[in-house]
Amino acid sequence: MLVWELSILFTLTGIVVFLALTRFKLFNPAPIAKLDAIISAMPDMMFVIDKTGVLTDFFASDTETRFLNKEEVIGASLHQLFNAEEAETLMTMLGKCLQTNKLSTNQYEMNFSGTLKNYEVRISRLDNFHALVIVRDVSESHDMRHDLLYQSGFQKILMKLASRFINIPASETDHIITDSLKQIGEYIDAERSYIYRYDFENGTMTNTHEWCRPGTLPLIDIRQNIPVSHISDWSSYHQKGEPAMVENLRRLDKQDPIRILLESIGIKTIITIPMISQENCLGFVGFESTKDHRKWFDSEISLMKIFTGMMANLQEKITIEQSLVEARIKAEASNKLKTAFMNNISHEIRTPLNGIIGFGEIIANEHLTLEEKNQFLMVVQESSERLIQTIDDYLDISMLVTGNQEVSAREFKIYNLIEDIIEEFIVHGNAKNIAIVDEVPQELRTLSLHSDKELIKKTLNHLMANSLKFTDNGSVSIGLQLEDGYCRFYVRDTGIGIAIDAKNYVFDSFMQEDFSSTRMYEGSGLGLSIVKGIVTLLGGEVSLQSVKGEGTTFFFTIPVNTQ
Repeated sequence: MLVWELSILFTLTGIVVFLALTRFKLFNPAPIAKLDAIISAMPDMMFVIDKTGVLTDFFASDTETRFLNKEEVIGASLHQLFNAEEAETLMTMLGKCLQTNKLSTNQYEMNFSGTLKNYEVRISRLDNFHALVIVRDVSESHDMRHDLLYQSGFQKILMKLASRFINIPASETDHIITDSLKQIGEYIDAERSYIYRYDFENGTMTNTHEWCRPGTLPLIDIRQNIPVSHISDWSSYHQKGEPAMVENLRRLDKQDPIRILLESIGIKTIITIPMISQENCLGFVGFESTKDHRKWFDSEISLMKIFTGMMANLQEKITIEQSLVEARIKAEASNKLKTAFMNNISHEIRTPLNGIIGFGEIIANEHLTLEEKNQFLMVVQESSERLIQTIDDYLDISMLVTGNQEVSAREFKIYNLIEDIIEEFIVHGNAKNIAIVDEVPQELRTLSLHSDKELIKKTLNHLMANSLKFTDNGSVSIGLQLEDGYCRFYVRDTGIGIAIDAKNYVFDSFMQEDFSSTRMYEGSGLGLSIVKGIVTLLGGEVSLQSVKGEGTTFFFTIPVNTQ
């Protein structure tokens, strides 16, 4: 209201001063210095116009904002000075003012010296045939009102977005983020808006969300895992919580990497605002224009910071929710593991114990023949070995999980160990009519390895036993390769193979492809988990290749020299 009231005050003052000056000049042609000084200090253009629209007198002190000069206007008509539409509007205002003796007001947009400005026109009656016209440049106050309206609209969008973010379902997060980028991008007249996430640990940044105005090329697919070094200066600003921007690309040096990058994708103006959460820079939100250069005002940047703050909070919320989901999954997996453990230990310990106790009682029967007793003793022996193996597995996995398994590294001939394993499993293979094949190359049979011999032996034993158990015909092969300072062992079988989805969990504890209580193959389900634990402990990696129904190959690597 203050601007409006001052405008009225200046207008009335101008009318009074102009009338006083005009009348004094009519009756006293001598210069009136005081009145001239007063009127020269006013920012308005003032002229007298007769009822036919001809200008009879003119005064303007501000030559920079004046779009008319005295020589041009005295004796000219409104139709000569303005376009037809503007001239007719002014003539209507003039007629109304002369007829009603009331102040007539209107506003115009005019292009003055290449700049579009807003002018306020006021017409006041002097007599029955003349009127005083006062023209004032109101561009600044117009811009202030426009800026207030712009900020108000921006704030309304932010409030609506904030309410949406409160109870956003995880399934709709990506859609709502992209829609938010769309709303802000459209409002500030950008062609592209997006979010980048920083990964400072790996020195990269990734475009996670993007909105593009129709006709603008999407770039999200090629903006993945970009080195942060490409915008090292900007990332420094972001980590300090400051925006980075280019308002006019031409102002940058032609060799500037940022200019080269932006020109390559047709960007003329860009602003990036960091997403800060708990003093950590998570990434940034960017807005780009491919059409025009533009200036970003402080009021705009302040509102954008509010938006990026909302985005940072939302990203944190997503991260927390994902952590909770992962924790829940782990808890559920832990419960399943406990259930599997209880079922497994119940089955794997009670079954051989039942065999030992049951057949022990039978053997005590004095009416059995020696042959029958020997058969039952074999069952008791097999049950005892199975029980011992189960207990060993539980002890081994316990040592590995708790970190109590020690490594005793020493140098040994690796092929001598493989020969011993082959000799042991040939007996088991013959029992199932399965061939045990030695595939160690001749040139590697003298290779020495500095590592824990007993742990490697245990690993190979578990893999050989696993392959032999799941192979009903064909062969089980054991081999060795040397690759970049690592021994690469493998055990290959022609067994039942492993389904694709089962490959993700066969190395987990108590897991088999079929771990139901009615599964066909017995075992604790700890063998492959022990293999993975030992190989990891020795500084290697374990993997597998398998085709369902054709067989499986297990690989593991061990450094030639384990420290």
